[in-house]
Amino acid sequence: MNIHWQFAVTSDGTIHFSGRGPDSRGMGNIYMSRLVDGKGGWTEPVNPGEPINSSSNDLCPMISPDGKYLLLPLAITEPRSRLRP
Repeated sequence: MNIHWQFAVTSDGTIHFSGRGPDSRGMGNIYMSRLVDGKGGWTEPVNPGEPINSSSNDLCPMISPDGKYLLLPLAITEPRSRLRP
């Protein structure tokens, strides 16, 4: 798996990162893995699918300060002239 450099970790030990694996739908998808308590390792990365991942390039996961939300940037492909303020 090709892993992107930015990742986010929740207080329960779940890491979210972007990468391109055999099950990626687009150029990159968000994957999740959990810290194995007392083992010093991680579970096999899982692609959570839709609505987290799309056919676009899903990158740069962030966790909200309260840990309740996974935040992802949105790539806008429409020309600015077609976007409404």
